[in-house]
Amino acid sequence: MFLILLLLFCCSVRVNSNNYTELWSLNEERIVGGVPVEILYYKYQGSLEYWHRHICGVALISNRWVVTAAHCTQAITLPAPLPVFTVRLGTSNVQTEGFLYTVAKIIDHPLFDATIYNYDIALIQLGQDVIFTSTVEPIRLAESNQVLLISS
Repeated sequence: MFLILLLLFCCSVRVNSNNYTELWSLNEERIVGGVPVEILYYKYQGSLEYWHRHICGVALISNRWVVTAAHCTQAITLPAPLPVFTVRLGTSNVQTEGFLYTVAKIIDHPLFDATIYNYDIALIQLGQDVIFTSTVEPIRLAESNQVLLISS
């Protein structure tokens, strides 16, 4: 009897919120096996923030663009105005320090499929040029004519 009541209760509960901060706080996943690192080793790494709260990592690819996962942006780009997003660079702490940049544009991959996470990539254009420092540098990308070895 208890299991039937529990099942009925679980089936009747639904999330109905326009407060995206609450929705993001429900999902507090961490990278399996991940450990804290110093920003000096990964100067391209940053944080995508929504209402000044970390939601996903980003990688700096130029002085005006970062790349992230589309599942981090797609669910909240349309209803949310861009000023609620910021990108934090230059710090190992996702909540303080470093440099904050506004978001000018978010471009999710047009073929992104949220059910199976195909094409899970998004580009974010920053509102200002990033100033490269001892803790902020873009990631090295392959040249367009460079042949890369891909292995499993």
